[in-house]
Amino acid sequence: MRPRDLFKAWHAPDSAQLTARQFSIRLPVHVAAKIAALCEMYPKKTRTDIIGDLLSSALVKIEAGLPTIQGEEMHGYDRTRFRTLAARYLREFGAEPGRQRNSKFSRTYKESS
Repeated sequence: MRPRDLFKAWHAPDSAQLTARQFSIRLPVHVAAKIAALCEMYPKKTRTDIIGDLLSSALVKIEAGLPTIQGEEMHGYDRTRFRTLAARYLREFGAEPGRQRNSKFSRTYKESS
């Protein structure tokens, strides 16, 4: 997803499915400041929405840049392996109890200090 597509998505309703599992990360200060700026610019989107969309966009680009298996060589970092692992985790996370549709409850997300 291109950044221009993110801006369009942030003006549209969200129907993303959230994992039941919560991920807590610490961010570099300059990254946290930029995310806070985006949150202020797009107040209808939660911090979870914005971070998820940014990660999704980056992962699309990462996947596109991964090499494909050529010949008999297996590099361990190939696109096919990535897609297989991602599909496995998608099934695993999708089967977790307590998974919910994105909601305003994600606004209560607290960053770890």
